[in-house]
Amino acid sequence: MNLEFAINNRTQGSFYAVYTPVSCTLRRRDGQPGAAPVPVLVRNQNTNQGGQFVFYTDLSAPPSDSFILQVPGDGSTVSFYIGGKPNAPSTNYNDAAIDFRNGGFSRLVVRFTIRIRKNANNLTVVERDKFLNAFVRVVQEGIYQQFLDMHNEAVSSEIHNRAAFLPWHRIYLLDLERHLQLFDRSVTIPYWDFQAPAPNVFSLDFMGIPASGSGGQLQFSPSNPLNNWYLENLPPLARVPRFNTQQDRALVEARATTLARQPGFNSFARMEGNPHGNSHTSFTGPINFAPTAPQDPLFFMLHANADRIWAEWQMLNPSNVLFDGTNLLAYNPSTMRSPNPRIGDYPDDTMWPWNGVTGNGRPDTAPGGPLIDSPFTNYPGPEPKVIDTIDYQGRITGKSLYFDYDHLPFDNTVPPPSPQRSGMATTAGALAVQEHQEANKRLSNAFRESETADELIRCLNHIDMLTEEDDITKAIAILKDTKLDAGLRALALNRLIEVVSLNEDLFIYVLKVLENQEEPSELRKEALRTIETCSFTSPIFPSLKPKIIQVFRGLTDDHDQEIRENGMSFLAKFKDEFLQRLLIEGLEVPQKALVPEEFAISLLGYDIHAGIYPLLQKIVRTTNNDNSRAAALYLLAGDPNAEKLLVETFLNKDERFDVRKNSLIALKQQSPEDFLEIALKTIADKDENENIRIICLNAVRQMTHIEKTKNRIFTQLQRINLQEVPTTLARELHTLLAQQASDENGENL
Repeated sequence: MNLEFAINNRTQGSFYAVYTPVSCTLRRRDGQPGAAPVPVLVRNQNTNQGGQFVFYTDLSAPPSDSFILQVPGDGSTVSFYIGGKPNAPSTNYNDAAIDFRNGGFSRLVVRFTIRIRKNANNLTVVERDKFLNAFVRVVQEGIYQQFLDMHNEAVSSEIHNRAAFLPWHRIYLLDLERHLQLFDRSVTIPYWDFQAPAPNVFSLDFMGIPASGSGGQLQFSPSNPLNNWYLENLPPLARVPRFNTQQDRALVEARATTLARQPGFNSFARMEGNPHGNSHTSFTGPINFAPTAPQDPLFFMLHANADRIWAEWQMLNPSNVLFDGTNLLAYNPSTMRSPNPRIGDYPDDTMWPWNGVTGNGRPDTAPGGPLIDSPFTNYPGPEPKVIDTIDYQGRITGKSLYFDYDHLPFDNTVPPPSPQRSGMATTAGALAVQEHQEANKRLSNAFRESETADELIRCLNHIDMLTEEDDITKAIAILKDTKLDAGLRALALNRLIEVVSLNEDLFIYVLKVLENQEEPSELRKEALRTIETCSFTSPIFPSLKPKIIQVFRGLTDDHDQEIRENGMSFLAKFKDEFLQRLLIEGLEVPQKALVPEEFAISLLGYDIHAGIYPLLQKIVRTTNNDNSRAAALYLLAGDPNAEKLLVETFLNKDERFDVRKNSLIALKQQSPEDFLEIALKTIADKDENENIRIICLNAVRQMTHIEKTKNRIFTQLQRINLQEVPTTLARELHTLLAQQASDENGENL
C-alpha cells in the first residue's frame, strides 16, 4: 500500500502543527477504480516521548489518541484533522510522528514538529538559541527595519490607545514570527510572563544583564547570538530592571486582576495600561518608550505575553462567545480610551500597514507590505481585517492563525455561543478570578474605611487596580496631601496610573510633582515612571508633548542623579536637540558633564550623525574609561573614516573584551569583507582568547547564508582540528558544522 499525506496541499518538506486542529488528507497512490476502502490505523508512533498528537474525524467529534480511517481504494482523498496534544508539544525538531498502519504494518510515517509559543523561562537551550539565531538573522537581513518603522512615533496613534491595540499587535507578532520561520521553520516567539519571576530570561545566555557603570548596556555570554545585534544609527542594547528579575514579577498587577477585567472587551481592553504599559516601564532603556520599544528584542516576548493574556481571557467564558468577532463582548470598537471609533477599529476594517493604505486617517507611509503567508494556512490573507484576529484558533470560523500558547489548548467541546450567556465562566480558572474580584471588593471597602497611614498602605499594597469612584477620589486626595508619607503618596499614584492617563488635569499635576525638586524623590521617581507609561497608554500624551519635553529638559540638572539620568534617557528618545547640545558639551568639557561619560555616549546614539563621529573617535583614542570607549566604538559603525581605528582596536589583544567585541561588531557593519578575513583568522588563532574566538565564530555564523562567502567560511572552519581547541569553542564549531550538514540534506525547510 502506497499512501500519500497532505496538509494544506503540501505533501513534502518539513511539517509543523499547533494545538489547533488542521485539516489533512490521506490517499492511496496505488488506488484502483472501484477498489474497496481500506482501514488505516492513525496513531502516534511513539507515545513515550516527543511531541504528541490528538486526532479528529471531524471538528464536531471529541479528539482521540488514535482512530481508524477508511481510506478510499480508488485513490481519492479522505479528510481528517490533527492537532498537538495539550501539554505535549515538541522539544526537539521533528520529534513528533504520525504512524499510518494497515494489516499490522506501518505503511507511512510522517514526522512533525509541534511548535507552540512557550514560556521563555522554560525553553530548552536548543529552543532558546534557535529563536535568538533566527531573530538576529531577521535583523541582519534588513527585514527588522520595517518592524521598527511600523511602531515609531509617527504611527503611534494608529496602534495605541484604541480598541485595535490588541488585534493590531496580534498580527504584528504573527508577521514577525512568520519572518523568523523563513530562516527556521521550528521557531516561534516565546512569551515573557511578566506576572511571574523569569530568572532564565534575564541571563547572560538569553536577554542579557546590564553591565555596571555602562549606562545599562547589556552583557551576554560569548556564544549568545545577541552579541551580533546591531540596528543602524541606534545605540547598543541597554536595559536596567527596576525590579528583582530573579525573584519578582515586573511592576505590574497580578494575573488574576487582569483576567478579572470582565465581562467584556471594553473592560478587558484597559489592560493596555496595566499590565502592558507597566511591563514596559519596569525597565530603563528603549523598551520604556513606545516609539523606541521594538529596538529591544524583549519587546516581542513582552507582547507575546500580552497576547497570551488576551487569549486566556477569551477562554474564561463557558462558551465561545469571546471568540465571536461579531459579539461586542468579544470585541468592541468603542473603548474607554477611545470612545469614538476610528478607521482601523471596526471589525471589518483592513489593518494598516498590511493593507498599504495611507492618508485619510491612516499614517503617511505603510512599511512592510502585505502580511507574509504561511505554508500551513491561507489565513488571514495578505490584508488582514480586525475581525480576523479575534477567533485565532478558528473555533467558530474554522480559520486558524496557526499559533497557540503552551497552556491554552484547543477545545471543541464547549457549548455554542449564546446571546443570553455572558460574564464569567464556571471553570476553575474563572472561579479563581471571581474569588480575586471578591477579595478586591473587600479590600476596596477596607481602603475607604482606613484612616491611618499603615492601614492605607496595607490596603493599597494588596489592591492592583482602583475601579470604584470613591476609591479613586480618596487615592487622588492622598496623592495631593503633601503632609502624608512619601511612600503612601507614591503608592497611591501607582494605583492611579489608569486615571492619570485619561485625566489631563491629573496628568499635569503629576508633571508638576516631577519637576518640583522639593517633593520627595520617591514620589518624583514614581511620577517619572508614570509619565513613561503614559507614552504607551495615554490618548492625551501627544497633545501634552511640548509640556512634557519642557519638564524633562528641566530634569537635566536635577539634584537626584537617578531622576536626572532617567529623565535625560527619556528626552533622548525624542531626539531632543537641547539635550544633545548638553551631552556634547559635557563630553568636550568634562567639568560640565551632567552624567557619566559612557551614559552620555549611549544617549547620543538615539540621534547619531556625522558631526558626532570625530568626537567619538577622540574619546576612543584618549579616554581611560573602557565603558565609554566600547560605547563609542559601537556607534562608529556608521563612520566611514573609522575603519582603521576599528581594526587596530580589535587586533590589540590587550584591550578589554567589550572594547574588542564592539570594534568587531562595528567593523562587520562597515566592511564585511575585512571583518570576515579578520574573524576567520582570529577563530583559528590558538593564542587568542577563547571568548573572542567564540564571538568571532558567532558573528561569522550570521554570514553563512551568503552564497559568495559560505564556501569560504566552511572551508576554513573545517580545517580546524576540534581536538586542539578549547571545549566551549569546539562545541560551538561542531554545532555550526553539523547545522551546515543538515541544511545541505534539506532538513528544516
